[in-house]
Amino acid sequence: MSISRLSISREKRGRLKHRPRVVIYMEILAELRERPSGPTRISRVVNLSYDTCVEILRELEAKGLTVRAKQDGHDVYSTTPDGYRIVDDWNKLWQRLKT
Repeated sequence: MSISRLSISREKRGRLKHRPRVVIYMEILAELRERPSGPTRISRVVNLSYDTCVEILRELEAKGLTVRAKQDGHDVYSTTPDGYRIVDDWNKLWQRLKT
């Protein structure tokens, strides 16, 4: 199950004006875990502006949770082993809190 479904589902939350940054981090890490991607795709999937997405991807990279590589001249991000563990821990916590 994707983190975006585990965090706060759109059906239940209605229109949020502001998502907690940690939820955005988890949504991005979960998407990158499924498929390494560039900032354009990630910004669309997690509903962020491109500039905000790049800022957060760089933060995650600085924290050692993502890595950036060049592919055909474009930046492509993927999740590091630490990023995988964070997503797993988040999923376990969320499942525990839901029960």
